[in-house]
Amino acid sequence: RDTPLVRRALHNVEQTAGGKVAVEALGGSSPLVAALNYPNRRVQYEAAMSLGKAQPRQGFAGSERVVPLLASAIRDAGVRYAAVVASDKERGAGIRKALEKAGYTVLPVGSSMNELAQPIAEVPGVDLVVTNLNTATATNELIDEAKRSPKLGVTPILALTESTAVVDQTRRYDRDL
Repeated sequence: RDTPLVRRALHNVEQTAGGKVAVEALGGSSPLVAALNYPNRRVQYEAAMSLGKAQPRQGFAGSERVVPLLASAIRDAGVRYAAVVASDKERGAGIRKALEKAGYTVLPVGSSMNELAQPIAEVPGVDLVVTNLNTATATNELIDEAKRSPKLGVTPILALTESTAVVDQTRRYDRDL
């Protein structure tokens, strides 16, 4: 769950392992093939490009994901998606407007992750989650739920929270970089 480290590791695997080793299972799994399912679009795109460069002569587990990922990299290269979870529509609308001004395509605003499940499933990846909920407990639950999600596990989360909760949340999430 350390995206910069994963990207460096993929680069090193591509540079040192060569095409055959990069695709073949190493002890049951290939790092490049596993990266096709990593919850960060850039990692997925880089893994797909590395696998394309390897020019495998045979099919492999996960090979069906390479071409769609490469097509998505071309089609969605400049699109950044954001999800907003807010306790009321007014808060959500203000956050949505600010994100759109910053260049994000914002999914429909929801009051919970459940409400956003379908829109999140329909986009290639979410680049930012912004939350503004009534309580620190609700915010913590949302952050924990997003971290467990296969699609949001490494997505940055901006939590707009009450000032009394900042110290506790800083301690709780300080190592989540």
